[in-house]
Amino acid sequence: MHLGAPKVTVTIACKGHTTEQAVAYTTQDGTAKAGIDFTAASGKLVFAPGTESLEVDLVGNSSGNPGNFEVILTDTTDDPGETGGGGCSSKDKDGILAGATVSILPVSDDDHAGVFSFGAASYEVCESEKTTSVAVERTGGLHGDVTVHFTTRDETATGSIDYGVVDEILTFKHGEMVKMVVLDIVDDESYEKEETFQCVLSDPTGGSTLNSQTDGGAEAEITVVHIMSDETQKKFTDSILLLMNVNRDRVKIGHNNWKSQFVAAITVNGGADGVVQPSEWALHLIALPWKLFFAMIPPTDFAGGWVCFGVALIFIGFVTALIGDMAALLGCVVGMKASTTAITFVALGTSLPDTFASMASAKMDRYADNSLGNVTGSNSVNVFLGLGLPWLIAAIYWDNASGATLEAWRGKYSEELPEVVEKFKHGVFVVPAGSLGVSVTTFVVTATVCLLTLGLRRFVVGGELGGPATSKYATSVFFVFMWLAYIVVSVTA
Repeated sequence: MHLGAPKVTVTIACKGHTTEQAVAYTTQDGTAKAGIDFTAASGKLVFAPGTESLEVDLVGNSSGNPGNFEVILTDTTDDPGETGGGGCSSKDKDGILAGATVSILPVSDDDHAGVFSFGAASYEVCESEKTTSVAVERTGGLHGDVTVHFTTRDETATGSIDYGVVDEILTFKHGEMVKMVVLDIVDDESYEKEETFQCVLSDPTGGSTLNSQTDGGAEAEITVVHIMSDETQKKFTDSILLLMNVNRDRVKIGHNNWKSQFVAAITVNGGADGVVQPSEWALHLIALPWKLFFAMIPPTDFAGGWVCFGVALIFIGFVTALIGDMAALLGCVVGMKASTTAITFVALGTSLPDTFASMASAKMDRYADNSLGNVTGSNSVNVFLGLGLPWLIAAIYWDNASGATLEAWRGKYSEELPEVVEKFKHGVFVVPAGSLGVSVTTFVVTATVCLLTLGLRRFVVGGELGGPATSKYATSVFFVFMWLAYIVVSVTA
């Protein structure tokens, strides 16, 4: 098969048979490749009695690549013995070739200008190497002077920042087979993930072409250059991230989630769909500063959620202190006693968040454990930490008091609690007893009644929360009555 005659007729012979015979044929790559140098073909030939040969047309692609390919024959007759031992063969213009595999068909490159391609489908280069070379090859013919356009194209890497941009015409002289294009790689001496950019061949001239079977098709030839980060920098960064228990993928997700928190905060109802009523706009504008404030809390994707936990505690402490101060000021303005303000306004302001958290848990969870556990856990923190930690700090402070601070302490308690001043001459943290005994006793009694009620509901209704409307509303009214009873007894004591 020659460039001037890209089609060849192969004759398949089957002699000496007295019954119908079947032969399958298929082409197989040699040094010439299907789709580039010739068109792949396969089929089945049926020889009737008395028919000794059939012809098959095979087509070359005129790529100019020198090489060969084979035609494989397989006897598919049920009784191959009927071939009389003659078997099958083939012949072309050069004569008969015996055997099951036949016809080596040469493809010549006598006067072809060539086909341009890259030496590899992809290249890898370490950032610290600062340069890399890309091979542009001319195969299938070396006739005449030809040119091809070479350019670079961004993918994840950015031209002039991560690598040197190239845009030039490559000229191949007659008989020239390869050119090496040197690319500059920018080393910023910092760790980055793998980045890539493309090298592209286009617009061949002088009768040359591009390999249509690779990336880019007949219009362009493409290879990808992978810029790998310096291994030393990578190991150092990985070791730091390991010590910090940071996963890069989770950090990336965390940044996206953090951004979505702010988007949700400034969007009415936290979403962009649906009709928004005027009342919803009003509530959104009132709550917007607080939404933006709490959106600053990092999502749980960082350091296993510990960053979120720590920052959230700080934010909650700030808001709780603010609410407590505002409630105390309100009580002062309306003339309430400090003890009454503490169990009403301050308690409501600091406990309403727990109420909404319990309500959300009751709606979303199958069981009541989280909802009730939030209430009991919150009260445990208030009692053991809310009282214990401030008292511990105050006790340490007064135990080490001296000078003017100690004299001020003695002046305050010398008349009110002279026995304490006499006993603790170096100062001590003092909490005078008031009506706390009545208030605490009332709380313990009402809390015990509430817990017993929840336990009774499990046997009567079938669960601590919810149930039929009658029992549900009756329990709610009863609990509110318990709270009012606690307030009345504590205030009047």
